[in-house]
Amino acid sequence: MNALQVRYIEATPGQDISAKDWAMLSDATDVNSLESLWTSQVLYSLRSSTSKEDLEAFSRLSRQTKRDRAVIFQSAIVDINHLRALRPIVSRQEIIVAEDHTDELERILHRKRRLVENQGKPGKRALASSATTSVSATSISTTSTTTSRIISSDHSLKPEPTDSEVGTETPIRNRGASRSPGDSPRILSSSALSAFEKQAAQKGDVWTLKTGTIVDDIIIEYARSSKAELAAHSFIFDTSNPDLMERFSEEEQEEILASKRPAPETDPDLVQYLMTFNHSTMSKLRIRLRDNDTDQVEDSKNHLVTDRRWVYKTILGMADVFDGSRRRYRQVQTERWLELHLWRLIDEHVFDHPDIQLVRGESTSMASTFRKNGTGRGGSDRKKMGRRIDGLYLSCHQDIELGGIELGMDEQDTVGTKYQYDGLKLQKLLKDQLDYALLHSTATKPDFETLGLQLSGRTMQVLTMDWVGGKFYRFRRDDPEKLPLDASNISELLVVMSTIMRFHARMQENAARPGSVTSEELSSRLQGSSSSTPKKNRHRPLPTAVSPSSSQQTRP
Repeated sequence: MNALQVRYIEATPGQDISAKDWAMLSDATDVNSLESLWTSQVLYSLRSSTSKEDLEAFSRLSRQTKRDRAVIFQSAIVDINHLRALRPIVSRQEIIVAEDHTDELERILHRKRRLVENQGKPGKRALASSATTSVSATSISTTSTTTSRIISSDHSLKPEPTDSEVGTETPIRNRGASRSPGDSPRILSSSALSAFEKQAAQKGDVWTLKTGTIVDDIIIEYARSSKAELAAHSFIFDTSNPDLMERFSEEEQEEILASKRPAPETDPDLVQYLMTFNHSTMSKLRIRLRDNDTDQVEDSKNHLVTDRRWVYKTILGMADVFDGSRRRYRQVQTERWLELHLWRLIDEHVFDHPDIQLVRGESTSMASTFRKNGTGRGGSDRKKMGRRIDGLYLSCHQDIELGGIELGMDEQDTVGTKYQYDGLKLQKLLKDQLDYALLHSTATKPDFETLGLQLSGRTMQVLTMDWVGGKFYRFRRDDPEKLPLDASNISELLVVMSTIMRFHARMQENAARPGSVTSEELSSRLQGSSSSTPKKNRHRPLPTAVSPSSSQQTRP
């Protein structure tokens, strides 16, 4: 039990102890953990107590069956997750109310000061000043109670001003100004909502499931139900959103999540090579690493040498990390430390890749910059910068982007603010990259996809953005995978490495597809004949400056 649960059991009278109230204070996320803590600690402590009230509470609570408690604990978990999801939105709304109170107080003080300045005689001015000070103090005393209570949930705000500070000429500062924009979901402006409605009202193809359900209509209805920014407002169908997916039946969900093309498989010989490192102790792993057999392959398998070298080098480096895990690895580290010592295996796998290039270090997305500026920017308008991302995948053959990486240092669950913010950031980036590739290459909607990696501490999750039909792009998340803490779980490292190889193999298919021309097309273009005109304008401009959702155009 955590400290809150212990304090609840100790301070609550026996007749008031409730399994639901106790579970609401827990950090556990599953029913089995709550059941174990309840029976082994709560009921045991009540039974061992000498208090009559505690013994009566034990007699009352022990009559509950395990099934009854499971229903109670499951209800508590649902309520906890719901509160976590609502907390950022409620916090934002409270800040808006606090700002309104602050603005009203500032207007009152300004009017009183103007009244003092306009008095004709010094005596009256002094009398009015005294009255104004008392009125202002009264206003502040009544308003500060409400305002401080409203803004107490945000620790980045400044405290209430003292009486001496109120009497000065310094204007009251906006307490919401210093707030980080990533702390809570952004509330969409009326212009953004109207832009969404305008794009949603456009006629075009829709994604219709086998059951007859129109996916576009359901997503638009869901987006209209929320004023907080969602992926749906950018015309992205986030299939990892449970609130949205529960609007479809199980059969429809299977059709929505079905992959359009088979995922590449790891070469069987490379799988066997990975299995040779599956040792549960550091001593056995060190013995295996003494034999560097990366180049010992058949002549027909020379293409595996690069991957085998990467596997050996990665496991050798991770073995050094495992040796120092008690001092460094198990501690909370910075994003830079994680990038240099853990996730460098991603960079090293594509270091000399013939088709893919990975650019690190808060790079600016060319696709995002193009979407924000479009073709409507005049010469005197300042260019808007695109999204900055921790890692940017580029094609070695054309000036298009294939995906991105976003890294966070904390291990967070699906309701974590950083997790949700990075997820929405990557969703928008992948959509911009897909739109840009369709406009500036020969790629087609049904065949192209952009890929991303969301890294949170030791956890990695593969993200996919593609198009199936209608106005919306489909966004999918694979199951998260985690790097191990020591060699006893080396199998988890092998799984992560295999996933990275398949991830880059999928990206290589996308990198090779745009810009490919046949021999006949090349011959016609070299001769300068009229038939050399490409079927699709490779640099077809957008009609106006593009909003986050305005680049969605129906393509044949």
